[in-house]
Formats: sequence, structure tokens, C-alpha cells
Amino acid sequence: MNGFAMAVCVNQLRLFSVVFFCMSNCAVATAISVQIGETNYEDGNAVEPRYFLSTEFGDPIQLSQNFGVDGRSGRDFSAEWSFRFDAMDYIAATVTLGIFDHDSQAAGSQLDYFGFDDNDLTDLLNVEFESYGGRQGEYNVYSVGIPAYALKELADGNTEFRIALQGPSLSGDALTVGKYFFLSQEGNAAGIDYVLLTLSTIPEPDTLHLAMLASVVFHRSRRSVRLSRRKHRPTDETG
Repeated sequence: MNGFAMAVCVNQLRLFSVVFFCMSNCAVATAISVQIGETNYEDGNAVEPRYFLSTEFGDPIQLSQNFGVDGRSGRDFSAEWSFRFDAMDYIAATVTLGIFDHDSQAAGSQLDYFGFDDNDLTDLLNVEFESYGGRQGEYNVYSVGIPAYALKELADGNTEFRIALQGPSLSGDALTVGKYFFLSQEGNAAGIDYVLLTLSTIPEPDTLHLAMLASVVFHRSRRSVRLSRRKHRPTDETG
């Protein structure tokens, strides 16, 4: 291989390296959001039970299957819902829920179960429950990231979530920890305002950026070839 051909090859390899680097860094991840129920409150709001029930009237039935009843002879809140979305591989996902009167400020844990399909996310949501909110009659919004090992369960575009609470619960004035705790064997009522699943797809190259890059590479390649030809053009040694 002569010097001219070698120079051209080296320049092309450099350009291809730039293209590969930019393709791997000019990618845009697409976010997909699926929500059930309307967002009616803000995090930290005090909500009267009768007002909560009236605003939730007409929301999807899966969010209002069992509000539960606090106190003696009560029953624990539970709900199930399904998300439907495009079937594909996802690289990240977050589930968010707005929940009312879950009483996580009471002693112990008020979350009996939270998860989807065969994936138990109870510990993850319980950390959020215990970190803030959860006073008597309080409405809070919590988000939990789906662990990497569970993302494969989302690839089919269909997932079933379930949540169940447990006592002890609170009683008393709104936005307080209550005048007393009910016993753990007694019910813990609550209500879900909305649930949201946010998914991130595998990044794909940004078409506009790649088109611009291809144009730049093409023109630089032609210029590189011209310069290499001039540099290696034989000189006239006759005098």
C-alpha cells in the first residue's frame, strides 16, 4: 500500500470512529406514561373522607374496590389495577401513586403488600411510606423505581399491580398523628386518587443529529482525499 492509500485509510478510520462515538451519544430515550384516575389533590393536602369519595366517583373501578374501614370491626384497604402499554423492551420504569389516609405515621408498618405480577415491591414502597407523610387524613404522592431485574416483566405490555394495607391506623384531627392508635388487628382504610406508570424505552439514534453528522463526515472525507492527493502528487523533476 503506497503512502497515498495509507493516508486515505487512516483518515477514513478516524472519521468512522467519530461517527461511532456520536451515534452512541446522540441517542434519545423515549418516555411512555400510562395513568389511571385523575390527579385531584396535591401532596400534603388534608382531605375529608366524604370529599375524597365524591371526587373519586366515576374513576376506574379498580381504584375503588375496597376503601376499607378504620377501627374496630373494620377492614383493610386493598386495590388492584392493570396497565396496558406498547410491548417492547424497557430500560427503566417508575410507578407513582397518590394515596389518601394510609396512616403510615402510626406505629409499625401499614403496608401489607405492594407489587406487580410476581415482583414484590413492598419494601421499596414501605421506605417511602415511612419517610414522610401518612398523617391522619393526609394525601401523599409516592414513587417507586422498578428494579432492573423486574423490567423484563414489562416487555409484554401488560402488568397487574396490587396494594394492600394493614393496621394499626390513626384517628383524630386531620394532619395529626391522631389522639390514639387502633390495634394492629383492626382495619386501616385508605383511598387511591391515581396511579401512574412511566417507562423509558431503549434509546434510538436522533435522526436529525445523525443526518447532520453524515453530511459533515461526507464533506470532510472528500476534503481529506483531495488534500492527500495533492500531498502525494509526483513532482516534475526534469529541468
